[in-house]
Amino acid sequence: MTDSTRDDPTHHDQTHDATIDWHRFWTDAEGDHRESARPGETHGMADLLDRLFERTKYPDSFAAVGCGPADCPLELAERHPDLDVFAYDATESARREARERAADHDLPNVTIEEATLPAFDPDRSFDAVYCYAVLHYVEEAARAVRNLYDAVAPGGLLVFNYPNRFTRAEWDRESTGDGVLADRPDFRERFQLLLEGRNLLSYDRIEAELGARPRSFWSAADAEEYWSREETPPEVRTGLTDAAINPCVCVPK
Repeated sequence: MTDSTRDDPTHHDQTHDATIDWHRFWTDAEGDHRESARPGETHGMADLLDRLFERTKYPDSFAAVGCGPADCPLELAERHPDLDVFAYDATESARREARERAADHDLPNVTIEEATLPAFDPDRSFDAVYCYAVLHYVEEAARAVRNLYDAVAPGGLLVFNYPNRFTRAEWDRESTGDGVLADRPDFRERFQLLLEGRNLLSYDRIEAELGARPRSFWSAADAEEYWSREETPPEVRTGLTDAAINPCVCVPK
């Protein structure tokens, strides 16, 4: 396992202004509050990516951008020792946790580096680039998507989810009045950009930016069948699987 940065107690993360303090979050958050920022693990994204790659082509290199403590990339690295895995996040506390977990599991095929969207300009390209539950916090979401796609090697694949107008309407409803999220005072601060409609995307906008038509990742990975298993938590089967509210796409290059 390699890392391009060193721990620095004076380091200040270049995360985004219109959201919560992510350095403090990954340092202090516990329990359900902490799990709320790890949807890749909750939604079984490592399993779903495996299902997608089995139907297309398994990559030799995989980059996860904005991955927090790297649940999904570390899971894939452990399952596939020959896969070169790169995990990027803006927050030093998350990268530190990812490094510790990679070391604990003896994963020499993992590289952990710093990156803050919308800028993303690695010194290489990847067969697969993955960005899940990240663009919700990025104001220049379209620019971020372009940069992510630029990092995909020819013949490769970009996988990402994004907020759209349906996400905004549903989350606004759920976080006000008697909504199920109304008792979480940090929710509207955390998703300020989304709730103000400042970073919404659509299939048409993505196609215009990338010059390639996106395809539903949920359909490509047969997520509905996966989530229908008895062991899938009810909260995953309800709402989170709604492709209108949580659109996730794959775009070939």
